[in-house]
Amino acid sequence: MGIYSEFNKDLSKFEPTYRWGINKKQLKMIVQIIPGIVLIGVEVFFVEGIWFWIASILTALILITPPVLVAFGKWESFKKDLDFFLKYQDRYLVNEKIRRYDSSEFIKKNKQEKTSRPKK
Repeated sequence: MGIYSEFNKDLSKFEPTYRWGINKKQLKMIVQIIPGIVLIGVEVFFVEGIWFWIASILTALILITPPVLVAFGKWESFKKDLDFFLKYQDRYLVNEKIRRYDSSEFIKKNKQEKTSRPKK
């Protein structure tokens, strides 16, 4: 039997599950989402019309989206993308020379020359 056989599995990446098959990361996400859900529930009774939709969408974006992204492991890439697109960056194309191509450079040559190989 080898070290990496199916009988000797690497248990360092194994996450134990709690009740109902929920692991620690998912349980943490659920606990962090509860205040957002409660706040949206309160908004249902006290905010009317279009203001309810605006308030509930903002509440969901602020309080529910980050824990879900953290639980799925997408938060770091989301922060990097957000930082990249919102930060003002000057980008310059630096070339020493601009070369113009002739139309003859794009025509395939009929005769191809072979390279000479040294004889052994």
